[in-house]
Amino acid sequence: MAGVNRLSIGVQSFADSQLLVLGRKHSGSDAERAFRTARAAGFDNVSLDLIHGGSGHTVEAAARDAASAVALGPEHVSAYALTLTGLAEDVPMAKAVRRGEVVLPSDDEQAAMGEAVRRELSRGGYVRYEISNFARKGFEAVHNTLYWRGIEYVAAGCGACGFARGSGEGAFARRYMNDRSPERYLARVEETGIGEASFEEVDRDQHLRERLFTGLRLAEGLDLAALEKDLGLEIRSPFAKVIARLVREELAAYDGTTLRLTERGFDLHSEVALRLHMHVRLARADHRRDRRSAARGASQARRATRRKRFLQHRP
Repeated sequence: MAGVNRLSIGVQSFADSQLLVLGRKHSGSDAERAFRTARAAGFDNVSLDLIHGGSGHTVEAAARDAASAVALGPEHVSAYALTLTGLAEDVPMAKAVRRGEVVLPSDDEQAAMGEAVRRELSRGGYVRYEISNFARKGFEAVHNTLYWRGIEYVAAGCGACGFARGSGEGAFARRYMNDRSPERYLARVEETGIGEASFEEVDRDQHLRERLFTGLRLAEGLDLAALEKDLGLEIRSPFAKVIARLVREELAAYDGTTLRLTERGFDLHSEVALRLHMHVRLARADHRRDRRSAARGASQARRATRRKRFLQHRP
């Protein structure tokens, strides 16, 4: 099929009660019908999205959702734990949780649901190639992999985001976003030729933190040697102690080049990333302190030289 060759369907759950909790307007049978319609239209690369951890969700129900997805036979499945923090906008469910009107499963219960989902997907022949993504061989998501590997991508359409490396002097990279309003987006395109509404400049330290976070989501891990070359920064030596600790705690495996998280590390990915991010900040603080110290030393040396010359030329 020319043009669009992959379709992702936001199923979330096949249980009508859970879809109601998640605020979705479709039913489980609607989701199944959407998948079969995609197949009938000729799509041979279809992904289904699942969410576990909503109010009232159980380990057994999460496993049933995964088994239902496997039964349909998509090429790819994304399975996410419900997250209500750090979102672009404050959704109604997050407000209800804060007010105590909605109670979500505990972290341990969510972790058990994730394990049950992974077990069902593995049984169905899907390989976990990223923390929340599973695929049959050769059907890994190409567009998402661009994000995880820090590769450039173009914002095409209303509300889309893009990422472009810098050239020459200035910021290392630039992230931009098109207008989310269809009307404003079209007006911008008519006026300027592009729909860009906002942007941010990304320096090397920020990009390093992002690559550590996203790269370690991949089962293949993060090639630190390649990252050093890409960013022009030394990484393996300054991070040697924190990497050794991750290995000792069985959170990661390291062969001197590539850092990979273990299954346990995947479950604690955010904590691992936070440790690495803190190390970036500390290393940068040390670098600034060293520069200030060197500057003070140079200033003192210049003053000493001037004083020496003054004393030598005194009558």
